[in-house]
Amino acid sequence: MGKIVRALSADGSALCSAIDTTDIVNEIHRIHDTSATASAAAGRLATAAAIMGALMKGEDDRLTLRINGGGKIGTITAVSDYKGNV
Repeated sequence: MGKIVRALSADGSALCSAIDTTDIVNEIHRIHDTSATASAAAGRLATAAAIMGALMKGEDDRLTLRINGGGKIGTITAVSDYKGNV
């Protein structure tokens, strides 16, 4: 699920990441039966967690992101490992 592509400049001063999480967002929508708005919010958080997780170095590293917007959706949580799996 999802694809992350990373590029590093020749001198190592810049790192660029691109990610396609369409299938992850679709799976979130399918599992949780969320509205389009909630799916977009959860998808954006999952995408951020995947990118940030993929930047971690240790195999035991985990990242948890949580947003509480105070609205109908409530709290959204995304967890990623060092490979960017959300």
